[in-house]
Amino acid sequence: MINLRRSKQEYVETRSEELDQETLNYLNTLPKITGVAIISHEGEVISLPAPNRHHNVIKYMVGTLKHPIPVMGLQGFVCEDGTFLDRVCAKVVAIRNNQLLERHDNGEELFSECVW
Repeated sequence: MINLRRSKQEYVETRSEELDQETLNYLNTLPKITGVAIISHEGEVISLPAPNRHHNVIKYMVGTLKHPIPVMGLQGFVCEDGTFLDRVCAKVVAIRNNQLLERHDNGEELFSECVW
């Protein structure tokens, strides 16, 4: 069930109990997480590099890109290669790449505070 997508393509949010072995194998090949991102309902990935937070992406979308309020979309992260990951898949990648800060390994979702 690999459902990871790049810019301007459909994206379906993942829950940890839905991660099959094929998806886990794919996630284990991805490089480090380098930024926060939101994928809009139009399928566009808007991202900012670390140490930005998701609220910085929202501010950028509204202020610079003139995106309508409220900003709707799926919050996640991007890897060095540009792959967008939802919070659950990003947690798997962050753990594999030893990116989690101390005391931030609880829960199944990744938050920017967990990595920078």
